[in-house]
Amino acid sequence: MSKFNFVSDYNAYVTFYKYKSPLPIFQVFMTPGFLLLILYRFYSSIYCLGGIFRFLGRLLWLLTYFLFGCDINPRCKIYGTLIMPHPVGIVLGEGVVLDGCNVIYQNVTLGVNRGHYPHLKNVTVYTSAVVCGDVKLEDEIIPALSKILKNK
Repeated sequence: MSKFNFVSDYNAYVTFYKYKSPLPIFQVFMTPGFLLLILYRFYSSIYCLGGIFRFLGRLLWLLTYFLFGCDINPRCKIYGTLIMPHPVGIVLGEGVVLDGCNVIYQNVTLGVNRGHYPHLKNVTVYTSAVVCGDVKLEDEIIPALSKILKNK
């Protein structure tokens, strides 16, 4: 389950996009990545309640999947903020852990390899990169079209 911290998510998006208007709240809410993150936090929180709420969380996940084309599992753990400038084709598996402020571009896959999931902290992952398995990265930049299956 992810920690729902609307204010830190909002501030991260304002800083990332360098909004200068006096009321950037309208600009932030019109950003698809921010909307996707808020929806994820909502359906993940509902899913973790169990029972009938698990079913409702999966329905919201399905709606989000159809709206954005992103598969972010409700059991994925996003503890910091996640910035998605182009939220299309992003896949985050159920055991993925994201700490700090991560930036993920389009068509990125973070998933399982031999039963292990990646743990990222303050990482930028560029277009079409794949990070799978028991990978722990901190303060790194992953270039486009990369495939990372183990630590260095």
